Amino acid sequence: MGKNLKKRLEKKRKELQEKSSGGKFFFCKEGITRMRPLPVGDDEEFALEVVYFYLGNDIKGVVSPSSFGDPCAIMEKYNEMKESKDEDDRGLAKNFSPKKRYVIPHIRFKDEKGKDIDHEAGAKLALLTSNQYQDVIDTYLDEEYGDFTDEKDGYDIKYVRTGTGQFDTKYTLRPCKCTKLPKKFRGKLYNPEEMLRKVVPTYSETEDQISSYLGIDKEGKKKSKKKKSKKGKKKNKKK
Repeated sequence: MGKNLKKRLEKKRKELQEKSSGGKFFFCKEGITRMRPLPVGDDEEFALEVVYFYLGNDIKGVVSPSSFGDPCAIMEKYNEMKESKDEDDRGLAKNFSPKKRYVIPHIRFKDEKGKDIDHEAGAKLALLTSNQYQDVIDTYLDEEYGDFTDEKDGYDIKYVRTGTGQFDTKYTLRPCKCTKLPKKFRGKLYNPEEMLRKVVPTYSETEDQISSYLGIDKEGKKKSKKKKSKKGKKKNKKK
């Protein structure tokens, strides 16, 4: 087996595995998504702030390695285009400008009542907006609700999303009654940073992502469309 073929097949296998388990992160889809935040340890921050890019409907969201201070081709291209003298470049840069997001370890339920755990997905990081994270903090600090990560006295959260567009989408959350954390996930601590490092893309992967989004190759040149070969021209008939 050739090295290039093996590399392509391994990449494809990874993509298929991620697709079958719902991707690298939990996202809040339209409607209600019921999830349970997982224990991270006493006095440990349960969320991690990350740098997030949205690269259209095909690639969708990307958590940048710059979240850890590591090089990111998407961030480099954004900074380059933002400072460009070309007005079109600056305008396009606004379309994929970096945003703040927050990740928290969760398990997800397939139903709103919290009876059917998504075991195939397992424990993952839920990607939340700044407003969602603010609501999460408010709930955690509310004496009536308290620590949702507690194995015995914690509780699930219903994340509610209305709207699908960029400007009409709203997020709210509803704390559920206290329940024990499902047995399979007890007795463990979930480290947001360790979990994120396992799924954040490499520099090479961010090169491919931004190149695909912008329709350019890695050298920064626009990819030319293949021209259809023309058949020989018909000769003019003699009169």
